[in-house]
Amino acid sequence: MASRSLSVLMVGLEWFGDNPGGAGRYMADAALGLAARGHRVAVVVPRLSNDVPANEEIDGVEVCRFRAASGPAKLWGAMSAIK
Repeated sequence: MASRSLSVLMVGLEWFGDNPGGAGRYMADAALGLAARGHRVAVVVPRLSNDVPANEEIDGVEVCRFRAASGPAKLWGAMSAIK
């Protein structure tokens, strides 16, 4: 059976590199594992600090951060920025 590449969008409250909490670690492990298997993975999380970039690629995972205080409109904008 031939394997099929998937496009996966994950939305969460934190990314492990930004905040070392359990949920962020779980999402990072899942996203990085899927990317390592050849799937296209994008993660959308709040931008908790200006010390981290708004958008970056980490080991094949596209991480998009939005300003948490800006509400749903910014979340939609961050999700639509994923290419």
